[in-house]
Amino acid sequence: MHAELDPARQRAIISRFQDRSPFWSVIGMELAEVKKGWARVRVPFRDHLTNSNGVLHGGVLFAAADSATGAALISLAQKGQTVATIELKISYLQPVAGLDIVAEAEIIQKGSRTAVSEVCVRDAAGNLVAKALGTYAIQNEKK
Repeated sequence: MHAELDPARQRAIISRFQDRSPFWSVIGMELAEVKKGWARVRVPFRDHLTNSNGVLHGGVLFAAADSATGAALISLAQKGQTVATIELKISYLQPVAGLDIVAEAEIIQKGSRTAVSEVCVRDAAGNLVAKALGTYAIQNEKK
């Protein structure tokens, strides 16, 4: 189980991702929940997010997995630190047609400069549709 964040810290993280990232608005992504080392991101199904086969574009699932990890990791970061993706490997397990998706990320290892995440992406019916493993950099913010 992941520890709850201080409510002010949780609001700050949600604001950081939802209010300061125009990309999130473009695809309708929302940070549904964040705890220490864990986060859940939701993306509602929208027709303009589909590929030529009528299913959610793989990039949408990838973005949800990457963003959920970013939120999970920033919950563990110290003041003045930021995080960046080094590598994210995703396996698409089944297509998603007409359903919202939820990405749940967990930080499974955190060092002083890097971290590793594991992400499950599920559709609204609870089916596992993608699995991701990522490596992220932990850096001091540029002044």
